[in-house]
Amino acid sequence: MREHKPLLWALLGAAILAAYGVVAALQPITEFGRVSAAYGDIFIALSLAWGIIVDGFRPDRYDLLGALMCVAGGSSHGRPAERIAAPSSVEA
Repeated sequence: MREHKPLLWALLGAAILAAYGVVAALQPITEFGRVSAAYGDIFIALSLAWGIIVDGFRPDRYDLLGALMCVAGGSSHGRPAERIAAPSSVEA
């Protein structure tokens, strides 16, 4: 809308973004949250790199701290509960 495009462009973009969220929420695999977090990490890092390299953006310390917090949060995965096995007794 900043470039004076028709309102239809904004509505179409909003609909695509909403559909993406719905499709992501309907994924049947239990590891999808981890995949989504990893994708988010990569997206944030590459977006910041693109801004620096291509657009000449100079991030301040808050930009870098925010990106670091997102990447750290997205990459700090615990083990899934279904994979944690209770100690079993082995009979000899």
